[in-house]
Amino acid sequence: MILIYVPVFSERIKYTFSFIFEKILGISFRLTNCSNNFIYESSPKFSYSFSSLKNEIHFSSCNLLFETDIKSQNLIEILNDPFATTFFLLSRYEEYLPYQEDIHHRFSYKASLVKGKIDPLIPWIDTFAFDLFNQLKKKFPSLVYKNRKFTFINTIDIDHAWLYKNKFWFKNFKSLGKKGLTFRWKDFYHQILVLSGLKLDPYFIYPYIKHLNIPTFYFISFGLGGRWDTNHHPKNIAYRKLICQLYNQDYSTIGLHPSYESNKDFTILKMEKLALEKLLQQKISFSRQHFIKLHLPNTYYNLINLNISADFSMGFQDHIGFRAGTCTPFYWFDLKNNKISELKIYPFCVMDVTLKNYMKLSIEEAENKILNLLDSVKKVNGTFISIFHNDSLSNYGEWELWRNVYEKLIFKANDLQIYPQNH
Repeated sequence: MILIYVPVFSERIKYTFSFIFEKILGISFRLTNCSNNFIYESSPKFSYSFSSLKNEIHFSSCNLLFETDIKSQNLIEILNDPFATTFFLLSRYEEYLPYQEDIHHRFSYKASLVKGKIDPLIPWIDTFAFDLFNQLKKKFPSLVYKNRKFTFINTIDIDHAWLYKNKFWFKNFKSLGKKGLTFRWKDFYHQILVLSGLKLDPYFIYPYIKHLNIPTFYFISFGLGGRWDTNHHPKNIAYRKLICQLYNQDYSTIGLHPSYESNKDFTILKMEKLALEKLLQQKISFSRQHFIKLHLPNTYYNLINLNISADFSMGFQDHIGFRAGTCTPFYWFDLKNNKISELKIYPFCVMDVTLKNYMKLSIEEAENKILNLLDSVKKVNGTFISIFHNDSLSNYGEWELWRNVYEKLIFKANDLQIYPQNH
């Protein structure tokens, strides 16, 4: 048990200290605002306030954790206060302030206030938590933390289940015509062979994933289609059969991959969730936003209203690393209402599209980046969550040889933990 002196209790303080001590270190703590009780307490303790009390381990605070509103902050003051930094990162405070949106109206690493100040490739909060423990242990040798195990969570987004198969004939006719007009004869004949059943569709990688025998989350696109939603139609019989097969597969869990348009229309989001639940005859409680279209707080309000209990969208689309500064799943703090919510956030730290299309990395560079990222998570025994798509694992077209990147990750993460399923 650690005693922490704070001049005033607040929801932000409880949330921040709970995450650091209980969620990461597995140590219980108690808050007090009574200076006399604190001074004469002999157990492990420290103070978090504007000034120290009496020769104790002391952390000087800025105002952030004692406030209840949302406003522009002095970033220098926050970065000099590791607990305020923790809350600033976890709550995604900067995403409630004005920022420059990207082409898809998203927050990006490029727009982050802490870009160049906090290394996104390191789980900053987890690293600070263990540094804090080591500092406290020097004065209180009896202090121990609860060991946790490194966990790898394999997630696959299915934006289009097949490249050629099970599509309306006109789409395939148009695709073949385009290949012929541009003299892409190799791709032309490959598509013919797939459509005639002589070759497997390159995006049909599901037996390969099943053979790996690792827990896998499949996030399913189930919208009606559009410019940025190229999934098979929800009424497509083959698509529906595939989703049911994946659901009934060992070690697999199905989550919703809400369509691009659903992010700004709650009615669409609700329709997609209900349709997927009706198909599987099972409640869907996991989600990840298509295109990582995460707009706070509205996206999370919509998910909560639909009884989604966990979301996997917390990460940058344009850079690998830790958007919320941690590799530990956490409950979302609702800044507008100044309270903790029941929505659990599972932060991912690497996505295939980020590596290839945004960061423009070669296969070898991508492998090195992933392995370094993996090592940083293992150092704090955190949770490593990756995003790959079935097309990026196809080894076909623009994704030729990119399965090697995925397999390097799987091999390195050889101490996989069986993640509890939700069937």
